[in-house]
Amino acid sequence: MATSELEAQMPVGVKTVRQVRQRIVLACGIEGPRLRLCRAAALRALNGHIEECAVEQLTTAAATLRPWAIVMSETTYAFDPEEFDALARDVGGRIVRLPDFEAPMDELEAWLSERFRELVEDGETESH
Repeated sequence: MATSELEAQMPVGVKTVRQVRQRIVLACGIEGPRLRLCRAAALRALNGHIEECAVEQLTTAAATLRPWAIVMSETTYAFDPEEFDALARDVGGRIVRLPDFEAPMDELEAWLSERFRELVEDGETESH
């Protein structure tokens, strides 16, 4: 059936609903208060949600979930940056490295929310 025929059969005023994929953020090896701040930042900045996994489960979790972003600590990222960057590229995501230094949780949450917003605005696909 041609598009014009299909359009002719649709009731007047019916609009096509565009499906938007919810942004999934995969928190890798993040626990406790830092996991809670990741969850809050993902919800606030992206209207997304957090899935979590251990570092050992990252490859499987990323392949299954195809996250928009993978959040991990600087220490975790330093373990194998090339492999993490390649994995993020393969699943169409980006790496967000959460600083290891001690800082107030509200400041870290604000930093992470801003980072998510920047990635949305930039439409970047490179790791950070």
